[in-house]
Amino acid sequence: MSALRRTRRGPAATGRSAAPPGTVAADDRMSPPRLWIAGGLLLLLWIVALSALTRVFVWGSWWPSAVGIIGATIAAACAVRAGRPKRGALAGMTGFAAGLGVWAALLVTSGRAVDWWIEPAAVFEQVQVRIVGGSAPLVVSGPLTELLLATVLLVAGATTLLLVLTESPLLAGALVALVLLVPAAVTGVSIGITAWSASLLMLGLLAWVGSGSPRWHGIGAGLLAGALAVGAMAITPATQDRVWNDSLFPSPVSRTVPDVTLALAEDLQERSSAPAFSFTSSAPGPLRFTLATLAEFDGGQWQPQQELAANRADVSQERSPAQLPPTATDSAPPAPARTVTITIDGLLSSWLPLPQSTTVVHPSRDGDEFQAERWWWSAASNTAQTERDITRRGYRYTAEAAPLDAGQLPADGLASLPESATALIRDPEAGAPITPYLALPDGIPDAVSSAAADVAAGRTSRIAVGRALQDWFRSGAFSYDEAAPYQPGADPDDPYAVMTEFLETRQGFCVHYAATFAVMARELGVPTRVAVGYASRAEADETTVVLGRELHAWPEIYVDDLGWVAFEPTPGGAGALADGDGASGADPSDAPDPTSAPAEQPTDLAQPTEDAPDAPAEATAAGAETDSSPAAPATLPSMLATAAGALLLLGAALSVPAARRGRRRRRRVRAMRSASAPASAAWEELRDTASDLGFDAFDGAAAPRAQTSDALLEHWERAGVLTGAPALAARRIAAAMSAERYGAGSPRGETPSDGADVSDVSDVSDDSDDADDADDADDSGRESDRRSDMERDLDATIAALRDGAGPARRARARWMPRSVLRGRLGAPASTAAAPAR
Repeated sequence: MSALRRTRRGPAATGRSAAPPGTVAADDRMSPPRLWIAGGLLLLLWIVALSALTRVFVWGSWWPSAVGIIGATIAAACAVRAGRPKRGALAGMTGFAAGLGVWAALLVTSGRAVDWWIEPAAVFEQVQVRIVGGSAPLVVSGPLTELLLATVLLVAGATTLLLVLTESPLLAGALVALVLLVPAAVTGVSIGITAWSASLLMLGLLAWVGSGSPRWHGIGAGLLAGALAVGAMAITPATQDRVWNDSLFPSPVSRTVPDVTLALAEDLQERSSAPAFSFTSSAPGPLRFTLATLAEFDGGQWQPQQELAANRADVSQERSPAQLPPTATDSAPPAPARTVTITIDGLLSSWLPLPQSTTVVHPSRDGDEFQAERWWWSAASNTAQTERDITRRGYRYTAEAAPLDAGQLPADGLASLPESATALIRDPEAGAPITPYLALPDGIPDAVSSAAADVAAGRTSRIAVGRALQDWFRSGAFSYDEAAPYQPGADPDDPYAVMTEFLETRQGFCVHYAATFAVMARELGVPTRVAVGYASRAEADETTVVLGRELHAWPEIYVDDLGWVAFEPTPGGAGALADGDGASGADPSDAPDPTSAPAEQPTDLAQPTEDAPDAPAEATAAGAETDSSPAAPATLPSMLATAAGALLLLGAALSVPAARRGRRRRRRVRAMRSASAPASAAWEELRDTASDLGFDAFDGAAAPRAQTSDALLEHWERAGVLTGAPALAARRIAAAMSAERYGAGSPRGETPSDGADVSDVSDVSDDSDDADDADDADDSGRESDRRSDMERDLDATIAALRDGAGPARRARARWMPRSVLRGRLGAPASTAAAPAR
């Protein structure tokens, strides 16, 4: 009777079928409903990640397209995996094929498939220039759309493959969660507590769904971990960077910038301390590096002269800036030439920073990355731009220039000019090249026109008028203030609103001074334009670093047959520092009244006796404060936080297989101590351990002859992994497993070697109830002893297997267990023996 009771406590009696050796246990495989739930949660996590990416890429048509690609990939993979549970790899490939189909359909409908097919290199070059020259958030358009969606497809395919192949939703979700780090890595700004909360909630649900036996306390623990992580993110300070990194920054001049002066104003207020470029000069003194010139003033906004030269002449072809428009020439420049060698550092620009009045540009030496043929002269000025490149760190080139500065005009050059070269132009001829530089919108306010007339005081020379305006602005009546408001074009009915407010408050920065100077000069008949770039000061044969905060705008006046002469009306900032003046410091009360006659100045430019204005001796407090820029925001903490977050997510992803393997091991240990089939649990743990350590059934020519326990034991013994006492312990486990599954008659001829009683059911006699109770007590004691012996045998066998493997195999078994990643690495189900009936 006791033997019969022992038999009924086996797997068949309890109604649970033990998994045959070499197959995936039923409770280890996700059911189709759980798989679909995991797929839905993974898609939701992707939506959170894509929403976070809008900090890097402006929301547009790419976003729903990406959701469609991801949804098709996950749905197709889950459908195949639910129908064919043993075909995880096939399901993953099917999902990727579905996503690829959606991507290809979007490519065809975009009309750019032919371009990608015929000229992929040129298309990639366009994308590269777009990415390198852009700043976050970047507008996704053109070929960048297909490349971004292709990247999404690759990551979605990888995460879906992890879901259906490893049956670990948390591992797949951890890979998606890495996308959440992209905005912080690119912009330095966290995605926010809402996105982190949603993503951590999805990860907790994925972990809960992926567990073998979901419990509510599991999701509770996941939510608690998520809450702690969100709290840590909430107290982490965010930086204010808006470009790919804090050492790179975009130029304020771009074809996509609606108002260059407004972009320059915003960049000035950011006060970037990152190096833009460095240079060496053949002569000391101030240098202004022009990015672009602005001539058209309409609606309160200045527009750059971005039309390219008609013949697409590149910068290696020498041009004279003295003519209007500039022309090719080989004659000597009107001012002393300077050789300036420039090395780009952090500036990203499709406009090349060149010294004012550059005549020719060429690479500094053979092998330089800079290609002069990619940079073309502008039609109306000696500035250079490109449609095929962008300034990159390490670009090095040499420019020959003849800078014309109002304070350093060559006396002999001025004396040789006719009076007509500097005469005021009241009524320009229609269509003349000079006309655009005199044009003004109708309705100029009296405050502007009267102030211009008062300052000029009847002067008839362009240079004299320019110097009078420059002296007036720098007399001390105006102060330099980068916090002054600047909103050009805000009032469509009054294009002069910025100028009138500036003349009233007398506070502003370079764009206020340059724009107002240009408008007042044009009102007086002086052809002017506004130049935008950088101002610095060179020391002979020494390298000078130009910082991002040295952005500057200045006015230029055209002198016939001489060229454009730069003036500096701004009483502070980079321009004043470049001139060696610092900030203007005269007391406002000492400023000349524009209504009073100014001091006598010569009006005939042919007389070289006119001196440059003396620099004010002292600096105002406002200028002094502005010139000392605040320290740049520290980005090291945010970088360390991003790196730590990436490492934590990577560690979490790597720990998932190990955690699942540990959970499986603990479940088997509990089964050995309390369940009805302890030997089967011990044997499964032994087999998985051997598989994790690389001693599985797929070792090439040394593979076992069959998938039976006898064959596997022979294989391990023949390989020298199990010998002596550990080999005997393994055989005792195998024999006990056979007795549990197939009864005492063991169809394989495997008999327990520990003396366990496995009598046939026919030997049971009909004893009294008292005898049965006594037998039950004896059986319980012997069962406990056998289980203790089995645990010792399992420990000894596993210890021998680990000793037989090297450190690398043991580490791989710890973190990347094969039994979890590839399922149970034994024989297919068809080769396993059927369970006992």
